[in-house]
Amino acid sequence: VDPSALSTAMDFERNYFRGAPPSLLNGFIDSQVDFPTFQAKLGCQGFAIFDAARNLKVSGTLPWMQHRDSAFRDLERKLRQVMPYAPPPVGRRLRIHGLASAKGAALNSQVGEVVGAGDNGRWLVRLDGAAEPLAMKPDNLEEPMLGMWVRICGLTSTKGLALNGQVGEVVGGTDSKRVSVRLGQETVALRQENLEEVDQPEDEKFGAVESVGHAEMDADHDKCIAALRALKEKLTVPTLQAVRHELSDHFQQEEQLLRKAGFGGAVDGESGSMAGLSALESHTNDHSRIVAIADEALAKLDTACGGVEGAVPKATAVELIRAFVEHATLYDSLYAGKLESPGSAASPAA
Repeated sequence: VDPSALSTAMDFERNYFRGAPPSLLNGFIDSQVDFPTFQAKLGCQGFAIFDAARNLKVSGTLPWMQHRDSAFRDLERKLRQVMPYAPPPVGRRLRIHGLASAKGAALNSQVGEVVGAGDNGRWLVRLDGAAEPLAMKPDNLEEPMLGMWVRICGLTSTKGLALNGQVGEVVGGTDSKRVSVRLGQETVALRQENLEEVDQPEDEKFGAVESVGHAEMDADHDKCIAALRALKEKLTVPTLQAVRHELSDHFQQEEQLLRKAGFGGAVDGESGSMAGLSALESHTNDHSRIVAIADEALAKLDTACGGVEGAVPKATAVELIRAFVEHATLYDSLYAGKLESPGSAASPAA
């Protein structure tokens, strides 16, 4: 499923598992015969949770495909349900959120340090400037920089120097007191002192996506980009409808090519016997997610005057642009160079 499984496992070890207890096992599968025989699926489609006795406790968490960063919050909540008295992350600074009572609402957005464990699975958090800690539910605590856009600075290692100046979004934290920052396809864990807050980019970089080595698909990508640029410049219902048509038509053709090439475990035009572990299934699900963004927007604009400039919210155009660029970066790049272009010599399937 992952052509660079060892490299991915090593990246996780370096970026996410520093300071993890010895009980954590970080591994990878290097042979088809070692794949699970029970019902399983890729992590981006949700996680299964087992207890120490290998009993299945949660068959599936929310899929990252549809819910993005909220999927990780769902995973954390369900992990706490399975092991409610796990040690809290002492020393980690977190922000209070989601309190609804009059007294609690006044605490929202305040930041404090986790100093210990309270009763009933709560964490003791000492707010900045407070003498006594508060007992908080973990669900009401989050990474204080979550959602912020930051620029990387001050790194001195060879790899770090290449990251300096890049801008990304904070998507979480780690128990090693680092902050997880998403930079396009890559997520890196960095110390707060190596980050400076910047304004959120109004639009993603939107020139051209990387070639996938297939003339027809590259041409389709250019057409999609042209349609999205037209929507950004002219926020009308007809331009949104044109984007929806262009994306849907391209996605259908791409899926046919991927099935024919056997990409991601596809067999005889289907996803194969291990559908839950198929990269093709994840790919097509993300196609559906992007088309649904356009469909939802069009449904809300059903009574709008089609030709009126500005009828389509700018946020819709930005969301579609980001979704398309992200999809090309995360998904289309996986089949780059693995499809046979018309009139070319056969190339190996994924």
